[in-house]
Amino acid sequence: MSIVCIVGFDQSHSTIDDDLAAVVEIQNILERYNHKSDTIISGESPKFGVDIFTKIAAHEASFEFKGYPPTPNHRHWLCDDPNCYGYKNRNLDMAKDCTELYCIAYSREQHTYWNGGMWTMQEAEKLNKPAHLVIV
Repeated sequence: MSIVCIVGFDQSHSTIDDDLAAVVEIQNILERYNHKSDTIISGESPKFGVDIFTKIAAHEASFEFKGYPPTPNHRHWLCDDPNCYGYKNRNLDMAKDCTELYCIAYSREQHTYWNGGMWTMQEAEKLNKPAHLVIV
């Protein structure tokens, strides 16, 4: 049984072409796994993008899906409030919980844009988990 994490960019700066390319890559990733035994996880960011595309594609392909949404109205990287589940904590949890991780990023003029998914990918690598950067 695999727990596959798919993370990446939100829609704050992506184009429709980036979004469509990400959906195709997510579908390609899902085709490598078994919907009867594997689980897909992602962040459920309120900023949409790869997290939400993953959730939709996983449901459409009949995978079990587990989301890691940050606390509503606490969209900060790290929160001091014990009731807050900020991006950093949820990204660390996804890196710990997955058995393999894919980060989808987009590129412009030879520059790959950094996102929280890339940070999560680095954390998964520190835990010796297979991690893959997918550029669209």
